[in-house]
Amino acid sequence: MLLAEWLRIRSRRDLWLGAVAAAILAGLTYLSNASNATGGERFAFPESVVTLVRSTQLMIVAIAAYAAAAMVGAEFNYRTLRTSLLVNGDRVTFALIRIAAVAGYGAILVLLVTLVASALPFVAMVPGADQPANAAGGLGRGLAVTGSALLFATFAALLAAAATLLVRNTAIALLLSATYGVGEGLVIGLIERATRGEIPPLHLLPVASLQLLSERAVGAPSTIPISTGTVLVGVLLWIALMGVACTGIVRRMDVE
Repeated sequence: MLLAEWLRIRSRRDLWLGAVAAAILAGLTYLSNASNATGGERFAFPESVVTLVRSTQLMIVAIAAYAAAAMVGAEFNYRTLRTSLLVNGDRVTFALIRIAAVAGYGAILVLLVTLVASALPFVAMVPGADQPANAAGGLGRGLAVTGSALLFATFAALLAAAATLLVRNTAIALLLSATYGVGEGLVIGLIERATRGEIPPLHLLPVASLQLLSERAVGAPSTIPISTGTVLVGVLLWIALMGVACTGIVRRMDVE
């Protein structure tokens, strides 16, 4: 069944285009930022991974969300859901395969950007981009940033997939997903301005916790009194909840 899903994904030109676009835009972002930078150390490997993955994280999340909504929405657009369920037999298995597919595509996007960030420093000779003094530390930060981007892309993909399963429309699902992503930050900001102080539990909401984890990955200072381990556990729980939501919707949905 996984092979059949891979063959189905491989035939979609929009997904190929999304992956190619991610790699090209990542390369252009690197070259543009490197040419305008006053110091080149941030663009030497492995710091280049930290710089580029952070710079393109929103793009990765957006493409991953689109891909998830498009893959799930295709079942409704072409009215193939009934056939797919009959072929797979078990709805839970069907849902898990789709979850693996949308999460896997997000992982591919992160991997592509990471590869571009790793290769370009050796291809594009950026002035001043010498090997950082703390290369080992940079490698650790690069792995942490890549991991946080992977989690962000996975959550965005599963959120878009769940929204698509609910409304059965790709465009509306993407609009709802984007609305939640922006709305959560605005609501947290309004509440904290009204109370004139930070409210730590609010930063364990999905998008806020993912942003906080991204900041912790690069060692950015934070005034939120929540440990990185707690934030990571919260992110993993939100991702698991989205997966459970997708599976539950598939199990109970009526198929026309």
